[in-house]
Amino acid sequence: MRAFRVEKININQALKARGLLEEHRTELLEEKIEIDGIIDRLVEQQKVLKGDLSEKRKALAEAKSALSKTKVKKRKIELPTVASIEALFEDYNISPASYHGGKLNGVDCREVLGRASELFPQIRDILLAVQHDDRAPEEIIVSVLSLHRDDIYITLDCISSKMRMNHGAPREAVYEILEQSLLDLDFLWRQAGLSFTPKMHGRLCHAFQQMKWLGGFGYLLEDN
Repeated sequence: MRAFRVEKININQALKARGLLEEHRTELLEEKIEIDGIIDRLVEQQKVLKGDLSEKRKALAEAKSALSKTKVKKRKIELPTVASIEALFEDYNISPASYHGGKLNGVDCREVLGRASELFPQIRDILLAVQHDDRAPEEIIVSVLSLHRDDIYITLDCISSKMRMNHGAPREAVYEILEQSLLDLDFLWRQAGLSFTPKMHGRLCHAFQQMKWLGGFGYLLEDN
């Protein structure tokens, strides 16, 4: 189109020439009319193409949006158990963090631990309601989410809250609660038949003495 417009400019310039023969003028005018027709058709064609492109972009955007909604819906349908547990957590203002890979961050994990006695019986009921060949046997689900495990999580939460205190903050009453909680955790851990990992050994056998020696070491922990 640009070339035709340039050609039209050249013809207009040629028509202004003095002493232009009538025959040549007629030829230039006919050529100009022909070029005008070509330009008009190209302009209309361009409008049609732009409109078509706009409609296709709109249709593509709608298709992408519909696909995203379908994926979310499909994911929720395929994972109703996860969706149910997430909905339960949301009732307690506990939700996965997008910046944390869609998983619970440390604050939310501690909230789950602190509310274990309320949450775990409900999670157990959700899991037992699943009708699927691959679902774990009822006795395993009940064992994993038993009141016994609730006590472990609540005790862990109590211990963590005390050990996160900074230097100078703990008082003698705090040490007494912490020492008893560590004894309770040791008992519960053994009753549950759980393995004593190096981290658990350090928590049960060494952390209390180090905390008393330093007068609190919360400022050394990664979440402080």
